[in-house]
Amino acid sequence: MWSVLRSRPVYTFSAQSRAIISPKTIASKNICVRFASGAPTSAPKAKENEIRIHHLGVGADIYIHPSKLPSFFTSPRLRFRGFVRLAKTFALNTLQVAMFRFRSGLKPRFVEWKNEALKTYVEVNEAFTNKNLAPVDKKICLWVNEALSSRIKSLPKNTDFRWKLLKVTSPPKLMNFQYMMLPNYPPTVAQVTYRLETKQRLVRSKHGEREPIVVDRDVTDYVSFMIDASTVPSEVMMLGTVFETPLNGAMPIVSEKESDAIASMVEKGDVFRASPKDITFQEAKEIMKSQGDNKA
Repeated sequence: MWSVLRSRPVYTFSAQSRAIISPKTIASKNICVRFASGAPTSAPKAKENEIRIHHLGVGADIYIHPSKLPSFFTSPRLRFRGFVRLAKTFALNTLQVAMFRFRSGLKPRFVEWKNEALKTYVEVNEAFTNKNLAPVDKKICLWVNEALSSRIKSLPKNTDFRWKLLKVTSPPKLMNFQYMMLPNYPPTVAQVTYRLETKQRLVRSKHGEREPIVVDRDVTDYVSFMIDASTVPSEVMMLGTVFETPLNGAMPIVSEKESDAIASMVEKGDVFRASPKDITFQEAKEIMKSQGDNKA
C-alpha cells in the first residue's frame, strides 16, 4: 500500500515553475543559492522575500554518509574510505556552523531546529494524505508543492488515506549543514538535512469496503529544510529529500550550470519518490523514455 504514495519520480511543471526556469527569471530572482554573493544591503519588502525564499530548493547533490559501513575484514578499503568521508563531512559542517555564528551573530539552536523540522515533516505527511496542501503551503517550497500536488491528482478518487506518526525510533540526526548567503535577506538562513527515523501508520479506506487496510512501517528519510533563525521559534520550510551516498560511488560534484541546479530542485522536491535502488530496471527505462519524449 505504501507504493501508492511512494513510487517512481513524478516531475511536472506548472505555468509558475516553467516561468521560473527561464534564464531571465533565474537571473532576476537569484533563486540559485550557490550563485548568490554579497551580504544583505537593505531590507526589501516582506512579500518579495517570501516569493524568493519559496523558490529555493536543494540545488545540488548532498553527501549523505551511509548508515551502515562494511566490515574491515570484508571491505577494508571501503571502510577506510567511509571514515575519511565522515571526517571531511564533520569538518565541513563545523565550518559552515562557524560561518553561521560569525555572519548572523546568533547561537545555533540545534534542539529547536530538530523539533521544528520534525513537526514540519509530520504536518506535510498529514496534509498530503488528506489531499489538502493548504495548511502547509508556507512550510514547503515551490518544488515540493508542485510534486505533491501532482501526486495528489494521481491518488485514487474513491480511496481515503490517513497517516499517523507512531514513534520517533531515533532522534533526528544532523547530516548536512549549509549556511546560505541570500541577496537582500538577513544572514540568518541555513539549509539543514536530517535523518528522520520513524515508525508510521498508513490507513487506507476504500469506498464500499467495510474494513480499512492498516499498515505500520519503519521509515528512514533524509529531509532537507531551510531554517530562518531570525525568529523564535525559527521558520522552517521543507526543500526536498535526498538519499545515502554509496561508498563505492563518487562524491557529489556541484555543477556551475543553472539548469543543473533547477533540475536538482525539481528532482529532490519530489519527496515521495522511490530510492534509486528501489526502482526496477524496467521502471528506469520508462523514466528515461518519458524524459526523452519531454525533451523532444
